[in-house]
Amino acid sequence: MDLESKYSELITLSHFYPGDDEIEWQVYDKPFSKEVEVLYVYGLSPYVDPLISWLDEDKKKEIVFLEDRIEVLKKLEDEALHSVLSHPQVHLKYDLGNSELEEFISDVISSFPYEKIAVVSLHQNKKKFEEIEILLYRKVTLECAIHTEMLYAHQLAKNLVKNFKRLASAFDFGAWKDQFKDVPAVICGAGPSLQEVYKDLRELENRALILAGGSTITALSENQIKPHLLYAIDPNPEEFTRLAFHTAYDVPLLFGCRVEPNVLYSHVGPIGHFVTGTGGKLEEWVEKKLGLKDHQVLKGLGQEALSVTTVAFMTAIYLGCDPIIFAGVDLAYSEGKRYAGGVISDLHCALEEKPEKAGETLWQEEGLSTLTKWVMERKVIDDVCDLYPEKTFIKATSGGLTFKNILFRPNVLAEIKKVFDLRSRIHELALNFPLNTTSSEIEGALDHFFKSMRRCKEIVSEIVKELKSFYPNLEEKEISQKNKILEMDLEEEEAFEIALKQVVYSLTFKLQKKYAPLQERRNFYLMKCELYYQLQPIIEEYLKMC
Repeated sequence: MDLESKYSELITLSHFYPGDDEIEWQVYDKPFSKEVEVLYVYGLSPYVDPLISWLDEDKKKEIVFLEDRIEVLKKLEDEALHSVLSHPQVHLKYDLGNSELEEFISDVISSFPYEKIAVVSLHQNKKKFEEIEILLYRKVTLECAIHTEMLYAHQLAKNLVKNFKRLASAFDFGAWKDQFKDVPAVICGAGPSLQEVYKDLRELENRALILAGGSTITALSENQIKPHLLYAIDPNPEEFTRLAFHTAYDVPLLFGCRVEPNVLYSHVGPIGHFVTGTGGKLEEWVEKKLGLKDHQVLKGLGQEALSVTTVAFMTAIYLGCDPIIFAGVDLAYSEGKRYAGGVISDLHCALEEKPEKAGETLWQEEGLSTLTKWVMERKVIDDVCDLYPEKTFIKATSGGLTFKNILFRPNVLAEIKKVFDLRSRIHELALNFPLNTTSSEIEGALDHFFKSMRRCKEIVSEIVKELKSFYPNLEEKEISQKNKILEMDLEEEEAFEIALKQVVYSLTFKLQKKYAPLQERRNFYLMKCELYYQLQPIIEEYLKMC
């Protein structure tokens, strides 16, 4: 591609900057891993022959140069850089300094939502490179999680449709705001340091709300500790496996509709619902259709909150609890262990400790091994604490990463003396605040959705027929007007907006890479064909849920 066209804005911008200083270009002279999809290079250089050779081996790989030096901007049209920057798989993103670095990295990642990345530096600013590296891994983890949920939303919908039907028997947790004002709350995580406070937790039955989700419930049950509220949002079958052996079956369970359905079917206690925003557009649409109010329970929780622990934390704030105490929220490996004893089997541990995604990338912080997703979680918790300066946040256990806004205070649990009738109050609230929706209303909403999905099936079938008629005369014919009208009809369907539009968006990223360059009519046609071919089985999966 012509350099002037590819980087026209940057080249134009360079003319407004004074100076034309010489640059000591860094050299990259090592071979590079074949597993990486996108390589981010902080600092531009014309001397990267091994990287260009790496690109030429696979047309799907890409290099993204990140640059912030004015003197480099002035060199964009130099012959030395021309062959590198004009390569179709090379991209330059220049940080003008008009926004925060985090915002700049987020914008870059939105164009390259690919899981397998690597980051190298050809820049003299080592401190900024370290900041950029962790930001890239954080933002890739988030962006890829979003795209995965878009692309496989039909799999998540299997859980949603089953769990929607449980809403008629659920209580409305959103109506509990400030019902436990100034009652201490203990947010329990499943980290190894949880073992430090088992004895103290057993003494808190009537002194503090003990909140636990996922794996932590099993760990507490193993040690004869019964939480006051349980949490479950994980959609994977492993969630049921982990919770199969806990003994708190009669404790109220707060759930997100995305959770593995067997978790709810195996629970005999009350179940509580609140809007979590974790079930995608289908969950949001059904909640609005049923008139379920978003009480903003999770207000202030950023996008990078990826765990049940952060959800429990936000509910403690919503309930009015103070102080809020963290126990076993290590967010790091302690003595090589990820979990407190009794959480999951050795087999599950072995499977979970195999890093396969950007979020599972190992980091060293404070002399501990941690993961990208845990670094993200710590930041979210610290940021939320900043929003509530009137509350006291305490870390009760010594293990794991430190927090900026949460002070470690040993023996804090033993200092809690005031007595409350907590379980009676919880039982009363669960009875007095039903969700106020009926099975017939739920069935009516789902029927409305599936009728629209059936129409989507018919329209997509017609689109595929039209596209087939266009082949093989790719050079002589334009895609028909009928096809364009069918596409507009599809986009007007509610089911498309709710369930298929996001698939098209995410799938397009993958197909654009496969069929580049899209300027060629044949490639554009082939990409469009595959897009609709792949939509067909997804629609069928939805219709199986009727």
